[in-house]
Amino acid sequence: MKYLEKTYKIPSNGVFEGPKKITLREMTTREEKIILGSKDFSVFERLVKSCTVDDTEVNFDNLHNSDIMYLIFMLRELTYGPEYFQKVTCPHCNHEQEISVDINEMTVDVLTDAQVKELSQGITVELSNGDKITVHMISLGLSKQIERTIKTRVKQGRVKDPQSFEMMMRLANSIDIESAEDTETDYTKIENKIGYIDGLRMRDLSKIQNALNDYNFGINRNIYRECENCGEDMEVIGYIVPEFFHPSK
Repeated sequence: MKYLEKTYKIPSNGVFEGPKKITLREMTTREEKIILGSKDFSVFERLVKSCTVDDTEVNFDNLHNSDIMYLIFMLRELTYGPEYFQKVTCPHCNHEQEISVDINEMTVDVLTDAQVKELSQGITVELSNGDKITVHMISLGLSKQIERTIKTRVKQGRVKDPQSFEMMMRLANSIDIESAEDTETDYTKIENKIGYIDGLRMRDLSKIQNALNDYNFGINRNIYRECENCGEDMEVIGYIVPEFFHPSK
């Protein structure tokens, strides 16, 4: 059977030495089984991988979470078309209503080659104590490693606050530390990086967290609709609701 196929540019543009383009085919009953079998973010990666033509040539660990989200919306459009329905509440009058979301209204940002070159080297910021921190993006593969570590430590009872620990783990895995003073601390070790982050001034932490702000990429799911009750414009985020994978209209 001949399926619909389309090739898409990858928003991260090979920043992790991964693919710059992927060809997807429309979803089939095989993908319905995947949808029904998982409830976390991993289902989206599995769906994209299942629908990727020549998936053996693509290392999904070298993509980014934002790439997967973009490709999920493209996969939905390829399979069912760009429109689906979701409920929203007007921020002006609190009226709940059903709106039509059009994927074609969403914008997509792709990293330029120059940005990819900068990000591959990392973005360096200097802290108030003179230390230099080089910040890197986290690939999908590294993100999955972090999630596995968190799950293991939670099962072992070594983590009291998983959400806070996840933030620290992601930060620690995204930075290299160059101390302004001589130190015997080995900052290649994650635990030492976590200890370092824990003692940072808030303004320095903010500087690290904001280092990658100028490098936005992926699908911008914000669209605009007029409230049917008060007539005011609403900024709406297109979510993955049940209608997304199982359209009723």
